[in-house]
Formats: sequence, structure tokens, C-alpha cells
Amino acid sequence: MSWRAELLATYAVAARNMVMGVRNVFFFFELLFWPIVGVLSIGLMTRFLGLTPEQGAFVLVGTLALSIVNVCQLEVAYAMLLDVWSKSVKHQFMAPIGIRHLTVGAWLIGVLRGFVIFVLLAALASWAFDFHVLAPGVYAIMGGTIHPVSGPEIANGVVHTNLCRNRATVQHVPTTSMQQLALR
Repeated sequence: MSWRAELLATYAVAARNMVMGVRNVFFFFELLFWPIVGVLSIGLMTRFLGLTPEQGAFVLVGTLALSIVNVCQLEVAYAMLLDVWSKSVKHQFMAPIGIRHLTVGAWLIGVLRGFVIFVLLAALASWAFDFHVLAPGVYAIMGGTIHPVSGPEIANGVVHTNLCRNRATVQHVPTTSMQQLALR
């Protein structure tokens, strides 16, 4: 298969996943509702407990990171489950696509949705709790490297950046998957 055919097959799967995700109101609601509830409840809990801004930042960064990773994982998991539930799995296996197209297409849509949720939760945390996720800069959040990042790598960069900003010890906190591999 040529690279154009590979890209076209991956694009077709990604477009199909996007259309199925937009049409499914419950899935769309689930992607928005639970991350927002998580940030609001954890943020209000930090205010109620009277945590310092550094402690509150640590807890909110964890909530943001796990919400983003959860959205990416749900997209990839639902890519196949929606076909199982609609009883159309045989159509996928008869189509001229491979498992790599299904995986990469679902991953691309998961990263896109994770990015949208990241922007939404960052705006919510900034507005409701005066917690500015992007204060250190986008370059610092990406881990100081320029390469395509996925939702978990953005989340790792946010944790690393906020730990650096709050003067915690960060010698053991790798920021991206490439740096995690380099430490082994």
C-alpha cells in the first residue's frame, strides 16, 4: 500500500470516528460532563480544605492530567465498542483497512478531543480557581521539546512545569515519553 492509501484509510477511520462521536449525544455529554465535574469538585475541595496555592495547583494538575488521559482512552476504547454495539463489526473487517488504520484513526481523534478538553478545563480552572495552567508557556508544558505530543505527554508536561514553578524537586519527573525512555 502506498503512503497516500495509508493516509486515506487512516483519515477515513478518523472521520468515521468523529462523525460517530458527534452523533452520539451521550458520548459527547460524557466527554464534557465528567471532566468539568472533576475539576469543579476538586477545585472546590481545595478551597474548602484551605490548601496553599502550591498544594491546590498540585491537586488540580493531577485532575486535569487524568481527565485528559481519560478522554483519550475513552475515544480509543469507544472506537471499537460503538461498532460492537451497532452490530457492524463485520463491516470493519471487510473494509480494505488494517488494525493500524483503526488504531491511528481513533488515536488522532482522541488527541483532538483531549486537546479540546484541555483547553476547556484550563479555561475553567483559570476562571473559577485562578489557576493558570498555561502561565509557564506552551513550550514548557510540551516538555521543552518540539515534536508531536499526545494527550498524556501534554499532561506530563503540565505536571513537570507546575512542579518546577512550585519549587519542588523534579530530578525524577520525566516530561515526555522520549525522556522516559532515555532515563532507562
